[in-house]
Amino acid sequence: MKLLIDTHALVWWGSADPRLSGPALAALSAPDNDLYFSAVAAWEFQWIQARGRIDLAAPLDELLELLPITSLDLAFDLHRYSASLPPHHGDPIDRIMIAQALRDDMILVTRDGNIRKYNVRTLW
Repeated sequence: MKLLIDTHALVWWGSADPRLSGPALAALSAPDNDLYFSAVAAWEFQWIQARGRIDLAAPLDELLELLPITSLDLAFDLHRYSASLPPHHGDPIDRIMIAQALRDDMILVTRDGNIRKYNVRTLW
């Protein structure tokens, strides 16, 4: 499976936080799954870490080096996918991750109930 990891899922996985669900932990730990982290989620991670909302001592680059994750650049054409989404969710970062998951046929690992309103495959 190709899994696109939402920001909170990466934080909880990297810190062994019990809020990460059992199925999400199993999928992220399965060696046959391909794991991805979006550039837009990286921006969000840095932004909320700078405001003290993430309780991780390690910077994002170190965390990504420790985990078997491929980083994804933000492709220009994602604006078309994002613009075509229904207005269920106003968060532009989440809308871009939804668009990226849809475009690249990925499963989005997220607890966010608003994301599950879209026609995107999710895992939690």
